[in-house]
Amino acid sequence: MIVKPAAHKRIVALLVALSIIGVLFLMRMVFVLGVSSYMNAEAKKEDGNHEVVSTYYMIQAMTGDFMEPYIAYYNAGTSAAKANQPELAEQMLTTSLAKVDYAYNECYIRNNLARVQEQLGDYYMISD
Repeated sequence: MIVKPAAHKRIVALLVALSIIGVLFLMRMVFVLGVSSYMNAEAKKEDGNHEVVSTYYMIQAMTGDFMEPYIAYYNAGTSAAKANQPELAEQMLTTSLAKVDYAYNECYIRNNLARVQEQLGDYYMISD
């Protein structure tokens, strides 16, 4: 099979572009997995930096997680609850609940949302 020089250049350019896109995608995945692992460990600590964790999860939510779109909001809400920010936590967990599509995962969100609403009720009762 003889390939004309112009077609050969197009094929090479296409392969180079696909290779660059593939490498960038793999780099993003490795970065996201590494940072997510660190942030998850930080969020589980009682004395962790929950404001940084909450900010990271919001960035993750804005950049899009197509497989589980609820997870970043769930993590941000849970982290905000630990950082004693119940209003933000309720907002994030409610958004997460709207995006979840598995009953199994919905249970975790509803559990944390109930805890946050109880925390809000205690806060409003004390402030009155």
